[in-house]
Amino acid sequence: MTPAQHELIFEKVKNLMWTNPADMLDQHHHLLQEDFSELGGGNSGTRLQWAASMESALTAAEHVHSGKEYWGDPGLFAPMRQAGVLGPQGN
Repeated sequence: MTPAQHELIFEKVKNLMWTNPADMLDQHHHLLQEDFSELGGGNSGTRLQWAASMESALTAAEHVHSGKEYWGDPGLFAPMRQAGVLGPQGN
């Protein structure tokens, strides 16, 4: 990786670490309990993996919040869920 790529990853982590927990599903809150000093002092691969996990968690929350159907129980997110919870067979 180039120094510029390392810096982009570092900036992404800096932005994501300030994510409001209310914008995430409960089961993803652990991502915000990361030791950010250790993460910042670690390697770019570890930071990139954490950032990808955060982006995935935010995408999942957006999907649930959008009212689209989903399988399983995504955990608490909003007071009113608009989507139906479907089992593996769609019921």
